[in-house]
Amino acid sequence: MIDKKIETILIVEDDPGLADLIGEKVEECGFLPACVHSGKKAIAWLKSNEAPRLIILDFSLPDMNARDFISDFAATGRELPPFIVSTGQGDERIAVEMMKMGALDYIVKGTHFLDLLPGALQKVNRELEREEQRLLAEKKLRESEESYRSQFENNSTVMLMIDPDSTLIVDANNAAVSFYGYPRDKLLAMRITDININPESTVRKAMQTVVLQGCLQFEFIHKIADGSQHNVMVSASSIRFKGRNVIHSIITDVTARKQAEK
Repeated sequence: MIDKKIETILIVEDDPGLADLIGEKVEECGFLPACVHSGKKAIAWLKSNEAPRLIILDFSLPDMNARDFISDFAATGRELPPFIVSTGQGDERIAVEMMKMGALDYIVKGTHFLDLLPGALQKVNRELEREEQRLLAEKKLRESEESYRSQFENNSTVMLMIDPDSTLIVDANNAAVSFYGYPRDKLLAMRITDININPESTVRKAMQTVVLQGCLQFEFIHKIADGSQHNVMVSASSIRFKGRNVIHSIITDVTARKQAEK
């Protein structure tokens, strides 16, 4: 079993004794504390170490305040890791300003500061985990869509994406453009009912059945750009594509087979 890496929390606090006490609370929460006692040392630490899970940033430091620290670090061109601000001043205006500058929390160093700190750390950590999960899900979705897009576009089988409500053709692969004989921009401005010569009510009913049942096959007659009509077998399924539900249709020309059957 591989042990989970212990993540670091950087404590930027000018009071060494308080920094040690904060470090103990950080360890109790399962993190590794790292302490520095000025803004410049914090910037140097961030430049030379892997980004910490979180920064606990004292608002008033010997060489700068938290506002200056955030600005000075931004000037390095690096992205500031998530941070919370601790302060001996219960100034609501400063709290609002810090939150606007990206602070995830603002903690006043009062009587119960050390008792409240673990709860604040756990709350912020949960928020970070939720955000990481959201970003990971978005990344996987983008990768999935990019992979699907590549397979869709380069597939030799004729494929269309159709909006089941408007019947608009929302996407077509290269094979579809070649098969139907229309320029891509014109094909994507058409409705499937402009191509399918069966009654519109029949086509709409078929698509709604696909939406309800997930996947079905139909035989239709499609008209292509030169005016000829082709018997086609449509394998249709309901999928999510670019954030909406569409009908993914795989079209197979069965005209020769139908003529042979006759």
